[in-house]
Amino acid sequence: MATSSSLAATPPHGRPVPTAANIGSHELIGLYAKVADASNQSMIKLEGQITYETKYMITISNTASHNTKHIPKKGTLLRLWRAASQKHAEPICTIQCSTILKRPFDRKGVAVTV
Repeated sequence: MATSSSLAATPPHGRPVPTAANIGSHELIGLYAKVADASNQSMIKLEGQITYETKYMITISNTASHNTKHIPKKGTLLRLWRAASQKHAEPICTIQCSTILKRPFDRKGVAVTV
């Protein structure tokens, strides 16, 4: 039997919704992100939709400024939302990207620092 917490994380279309509990094994592409902290200070406050992810990099595209930035995972702290329209609400989670230094398909079940 499903619990109420698992029901809240699974919408009618059957795909899991990203939460702080499952973000380590969730697909990041399509989520809205803002760099909260980074070892490269010029990256801080960059924001946009995650359009690509590799083992060591995340690509963020901002349609308003027509910018695409490649951000290293190592030393980067990201705040994540489901959509740009929600960026003024509480984020899904804040994630230390150093904990997901893996290819997206190798990350299933990885515990992350949120």
